[in-house]
Amino acid sequence: TAARAQETDRAGVIQAARAAQAAAERQASERKAKLERQAKEAAEKALHTAEQAAQREAQAEQTAAEAGSRQARAAEASAQRAEALARKASEQAAARQQREELRAWAALPAFTALLERAERVLEDPQTDGARAALFERTLRRSWLDLGDPPAARAKELRIALQDRLRRLDGIAEAAEAARVAAGAEEAARRLATQEKNLEQKRAILAQIEAFALPTEAPGAQNTRAGDALKALQAAWKEAGEVPRAEVEPLRARYQAALDRAWGLIRQRRDTLEQARQEKRARLERIVEQAEGLVKATDPEAAAERAKGLQALWKSAQAGGPGLRAEGDALYARLRAASDAVFARRNEAFQSEQRANLAKKEAILLRAEAAADQGAGGDPEAAVRAIQQEWRRIGFVPQDQREGLEQRLRAACHRILHPPLDTGAMGQPEPLSFQPFAALRREDGEGS
Repeated sequence: TAARAQETDRAGVIQAARAAQAAAERQASERKAKLERQAKEAAEKALHTAEQAAQREAQAEQTAAEAGSRQARAAEASAQRAEALARKASEQAAARQQREELRAWAALPAFTALLERAERVLEDPQTDGARAALFERTLRRSWLDLGDPPAARAKELRIALQDRLRRLDGIAEAAEAARVAAGAEEAARRLATQEKNLEQKRAILAQIEAFALPTEAPGAQNTRAGDALKALQAAWKEAGEVPRAEVEPLRARYQAALDRAWGLIRQRRDTLEQARQEKRARLERIVEQAEGLVKATDPEAAAERAKGLQALWKSAQAGGPGLRAEGDALYARLRAASDAVFARRNEAFQSEQRANLAKKEAILLRAEAAADQGAGGDPEAAVRAIQQEWRRIGFVPQDQREGLEQRLRAACHRILHPPLDTGAMGQPEPLSFQPFAALRREDGEGS
């Protein structure tokens, strides 16, 4: 058995060795075939590269031959183009000369029309110097814009143009001479007007130099005086110009008189402004005093003092210059402060009345209780004590005063005249039943 196993192993080893040898032979064969293929491909590639190099060399020779041919043809074409351009330039020059000649003859009607138009302007009776000068410039410019006339008619047209230009110049010069004469006449009229304006300005200047301010109603008079002075200044400006030799002396007098007049007005205005500031200060002190009363501890005394300040305001406001809007604003502050003081007094009075009402209602409750239960002791003394305490208390709200007094009188009457007690006689007590007593107590408590 061991021998067979060894034999089997030996056979496996031999078989594996043979398989490895066969594999090595196959690999060697494959490498050989691959090397042969690579060598063949390299030979084919070298052959293809040599063929391409030969083709490129042939193409280069062909290209050089074609370039030489093209250069020759280009030189020949350039010579032909130069010849053609020379012919074309010659033809264009001839055509241009012909067109110029045609244009000159075509423009001949325009030259003639310009000359005819100039003749119409010259013959128009409404043509003045300005129109003649303007048309002369237009004629020259339009003639140049048309260019040269035909050579055959050039001399004739130039002579006609010079004739019209000369006549237009004559009209313009005549108009200028007339204008100079009219200017001299206008200067004479202007001088006469200046002399008249001079007399008028001297009269205005005399009024300004005599200017004075009235003493009555300084505020209003100051305003009216300023308006009058402004009216004189406006009349001075409207008077117009004066002869040049009189301008500076007249202006100096006018300025001096004007400065003096306005100085008087400014002085009056400064005086009024000082008085206005003093009045404003007085009124402001009154207003500040009134505003200081708003938080006074004694509302009644503050209200009396506010009345005094209002009277003082009236006396201070009556004299001196008015304050306009400032016075209205100060018076609004005074009115607001006074209203606040009077409101505090009314509030304090109402508060006092409400306290007095509570005290009197308490007295009424005690009096009504005494009337219901019996005063005990001396009824008259009890009533006197109630009435004395009632009078010491002071005012209550007016709408409740009558009701309180009626209740007090009723209570005092019942204390002085109590109802009869019939219960001790063994009879019914119809009189002791008082259905309105509770109602009166409820009314007293509610009020």
